[in-house]
Amino acid sequence: MIHINIGSNLVSNFGNKFQNIVIAINLLRNLNVKIKKISNFYETPSYPNKNLPKYVNIGVLIECNVDFQSLFKKFTYVEKKIGRLKTGTKSLLPPNNRTSQSQRSKYNAFLMKT
Repeated sequence: MIHINIGSNLVSNFGNKFQNIVIAINLLRNLNVKIKKISNFYETPSYPNKNLPKYVNIGVLIECNVDFQSLFKKFTYVEKKIGRLKTGTKSLLPPNNRTSQSQRSKYNAFLMKT
């Protein structure tokens, strides 16, 4: 079982913050990531700049029979499909164009294998 967090703080061409998260979940399902459990939605302040829009976040328990690198590629694919493009920890899009993030340890969240 793997726990991931998914969050969005901006509207996108796909919809509002909540819709962005639902799209991310559906994309993961389409990539054969088995969704076991989804938490409630939680609103959190943007960090470290609290002047940016607040995030809507969820926790998700998943199962996936692939190695970490393959799973990471699935997360990256989801981010690109939704419109978030990055190199390392830097976004290729200006902050006002970032739409969703699959939060991982490298990006101020965590991916934990349990």
